[in-house]
Amino acid sequence: MLHSVPGILASRASCRFSIKHTFQLNATQRFPTQPLLQHKRVMSSAQTITPTTLWLLQYHYVNDILDRRGPHRAEHLAGLTQAAKEGSLVLGGALADPVDMGVLVFTDKSVAENFAAADAYVKAGLVKEWQVRQWTVVAGSKI
Repeated sequence: MLHSVPGILASRASCRFSIKHTFQLNATQRFPTQPLLQHKRVMSSAQTITPTTLWLLQYHYVNDILDRRGPHRAEHLAGLTQAAKEGSLVLGGALADPVDMGVLVFTDKSVAENFAAADAYVKAGLVKEWQVRQWTVVAGSKI
């Protein structure tokens, strides 16, 4: 289920997002017809954001993953444990209700891709498709 966020403008402590419309004109137009949405981030001078780049490995599981994963789970979990010990896996797990995806967070794109290629779930055909996506983290510090 997708959840929409009410309102266009948001405000938090010292960080405010504003959205305004501007219009594009070409040489033959007298009136604007094409609105362009511009986003502007306004922050206090005391606050700085240092983005962190992480990599999300997204697994799209087969429909009967819960029934079929048993023989491959120990090897899959051992790979996760090893990647976490090496420091390349930050956290990971399956999405629930329904269990149709898994999300693993890595510090390096190539490590995430290599993990997927060697993972027991992928080799056993329990993952229909997977992808690695860049995630630019700008808030939070719990990981």
